[in-house]
Amino acid sequence: MKRIFLLPVILLSLSLPSCFLFRGPPPDPTTNASYFQEKLTKLATDLSKNATRHPRKVAVMDFVNPSGKTSQLGKYLTAKFTEISVMKSLFQTPAEGEVTKAAKQMGISYNGTMDSAAAKRLGEAIGADAIIVGTISDLQKGSDVDLVVKIIDAKNGNVISASSTSFLRSKQVSTMLESF
Repeated sequence: MKRIFLLPVILLSLSLPSCFLFRGPPPDPTTNASYFQEKLTKLATDLSKNATRHPRKVAVMDFVNPSGKTSQLGKYLTAKFTEISVMKSLFQTPAEGEVTKAAKQMGISYNGTMDSAAAKRLGEAIGADAIIVGTISDLQKGSDVDLVVKIIDAKNGNVISASSTSFLRSKQVSTMLESF
């Protein structure tokens, strides 16, 4: 009789820990608008605070991948970064599209980096004191996505500030990162 009672107790005690160990995959991280707002607000604030010279008007170039291509994520992050920078009175920026249009008209090809001559020409053309560039790096599958942003002085081409942030790799971030 004791054996019959003991067997279910032993089986139950062996199976309970496995219920807690195998709950399935973790939920997808939440990367909604407020998540990006918080991350980009800190990035823009740090970038402005750390600048060796504080430019009044900046030209924000699209945030691109290391190959120089602008993904949907890059377009979204560029637009949000610009919105936050203006909303917080960190920088003034030309109207959306004006920077890209001026760069194309001047024959300046942008792939994530900009030399001092190009920065100076573009700055003069649109009346900007500085150029903001950003690179989105897909560190490796399954890890975070990194964004590095720099302010380049339009007068001499020197980097006057830099800052970075990382974004959780959610389905939304992965999809936007891979869409061009």
